[in-house]
Amino acid sequence: MISDIELAKRLIDERDSAIIIVKNGQLIFESKEKGIKPLYTAFTTIRAELAGAALVDRVTGRAAAMLSTGAKIEALHAKLLSERAIEMLEAAGVAYSYDKLVPYIKNRTQTGSCPVEQLSADVTDVQVLVEKIKGFLEAMSN
Repeated sequence: MISDIELAKRLIDERDSAIIIVKNGQLIFESKEKGIKPLYTAFTTIRAELAGAALVDRVTGRAAAMLSTGAKIEALHAKLLSERAIEMLEAAGVAYSYDKLVPYIKNRTQTGSCPVEQLSADVTDVQVLVEKIKGFLEAMSN
């Protein structure tokens, strides 16, 4: 029987998704959207279901790692993982793997640090982070 993390890793490529979450052999969340929004959406809508799940994400920085640990994700694989994310995952005991490790996640124009990575820099409480991400997403949609 294939593990949840292996199934999620297979599905992300087969379905060309940005994020896949699998629990007990079932796909419970998927999105093709980029950025923090898909994980934020999963966290704010199905948080209780995420406990014990496996998550595969194309890009995981500190904020995404913090949401994942706050949701009690059991295993995470990132195509691109930041060193700051590893600190969060290890502190919470989340099993993780990655294809490429970077010091930090860059913004979309590759000119500096990702704004959500910056938002999360000094945050230690996941609910504070959720509010900051909410404000960021609202500002981006205006």
